[in-house]
Amino acid sequence: MRSDAALSPLGDGWAPSRARRRSARSLRQFLTRGMTLNPLVSSYDYFPTILDYLGVEAAPDAARVGRSYAAFLAGKNPPWRNRLFHEYEYVRGVRSENLKYIERTKEFPSELYDLEADPGETTNRIHDPAYRAQLEVLRTDLREFFSKAGAPTLEDWQSTTKQKLTKYKAVGAAH
Repeated sequence: MRSDAALSPLGDGWAPSRARRRSARSLRQFLTRGMTLNPLVSSYDYFPTILDYLGVEAAPDAARVGRSYAAFLAGKNPPWRNRLFHEYEYVRGVRSENLKYIERTKEFPSELYDLEADPGETTNRIHDPAYRAQLEVLRTDLREFFSKAGAPTLEDWQSTTKQKLTKYKAVGAAH
């Protein structure tokens, strides 16, 4: 795993702001002491890892989706997930070791990238029949993950925010 993506939810596709990137880098350097981690580690995993690192046991919470990766920092290789999930406003995503699926509300196009064949993410495979089965698996995984976490459907994302956000239409969208 690239060191700059080690603690970023979905690597370059959703790079955090510059300040968050710096703080994530500092945390990573503090916790890993220069090690290279190979598991798919998410920002959801920060909290459980910090608690574990400090020897504090978190109260059980069925909605908590993060896991401690402290065992990796100790040189162990525990069983680990092969998916990362992300959510921001009207966008949700899931990344496997070789694919990244970005799902948006109906006003905006969704995307699917083959990270092995196209690491620069230049070709959207969302309508490619060769990826149909993989896409359906990722869609199912994405919906099950957010359902288990208690999140509303993607179309109802605004029901969970109190912000007054401007709604934009996609370029070329019907009026």
